[in-house]
Amino acid sequence: MQAKNSFLQPSNLIYRTVFDLNWVSNHIPINWLKILRTTAIRVGVVFLLLPLPISLYAEGQRRNAVEQKRIADDLRKIAEEKTLEAEQQREDAIQEQQLLSQILLGPGKRSAKQDLDVEVRAFLDMLAWSLGTDLNDYKLIFNGEEFDSFADHPRQRVCTNYLGQRTCGDAAGRYQIVSTTWDDVGKRIVLDDFTPESQDKAAVNLLEELGAIELLKDDEFERAIAQMSYIWPSLPTIEEKSRYGFKISSMEELKTVYGIYYSNYLSELSEAR
Repeated sequence: MQAKNSFLQPSNLIYRTVFDLNWVSNHIPINWLKILRTTAIRVGVVFLLLPLPISLYAEGQRRNAVEQKRIADDLRKIAEEKTLEAEQQREDAIQEQQLLSQILLGPGKRSAKQDLDVEVRAFLDMLAWSLGTDLNDYKLIFNGEEFDSFADHPRQRVCTNYLGQRTCGDAAGRYQIVSTTWDDVGKRIVLDDFTPESQDKAAVNLLEELGAIELLKDDEFERAIAQMSYIWPSLPTIEEKSRYGFKISSMEELKTVYGIYYSNYLSELSEAR
């Protein structure tokens, strides 16, 4: 043997010629069993490893589905709780409104005269509620006392705590109209006395003068309230503030009370027809 070009070659020419690669290929048997076994092992390993990524992906999808279901169950539970809470609040609101209706429309209550439009009549009754005169008929002075005669505005100036403020004045009647305003209205319409009918007429005239009746008919309740806050201190401005520093009713309260009166009078009107 001798080295040539980094390879071992037989030095004997006969060996090199006779025992070449063809001779080796024809005379040395192939170990097919070994080859098959090796191939089988390799193929088996491939088949064993091939499902692993699929299994990992499937497991990830399963876990994701479980998590999504948990989230969906939590959201559904929250939605059910909110639905129950909303139903309870609605029931409470209905009960509160029914109770308020019983108080506002209970026996012994007087309302503005029945020949008025439903919107105007409901507004005047709501106004009396905000002034605290809905329980005391048309004979109330703003200090809580009653005057004796309907012959004229009582014109009794008193000082008292009124709507959360110490004040003096002569406001009287169901709509707590001061004598100067009463006299101004009397110049526009005929007011022979201070009877309930005359007080209603005066209040309606004030609503007309400031455009509140038109606003009510256009379903502009809040703007009507704000307009009349120039006359009555218990009513808020459009920003729900007091124009004169007195304690005011909220717009929401006024709207609720107005709605109760309005629905009641509308029902009465429908039944009468």
